[in-house]
Amino acid sequence: MTPTTVSQHLRYLGYGYRTGKPGLGLVETRENPDNRRKKVFALTPKGRGLVSQLELILRRAG
Repeated sequence: MTPTTVSQHLRYLGYGYRTGKPGLGLVETRENPDNRRKKVFALTPKGRGLVSQLELILRRAG
């Protein structure tokens, strides 16, 4: 995937679309302290909760 595509998908998972439509709030974006042009991505509490739910579902299915 191109960096542009990844960035776009992370916006959808994070704060929102360019059109102003809110995103899912699963990922937060921060500036890299060493290089402000680069971004660092991390799961929000909501994102971590979703991961926990998915892990539970997968454990029960397997």
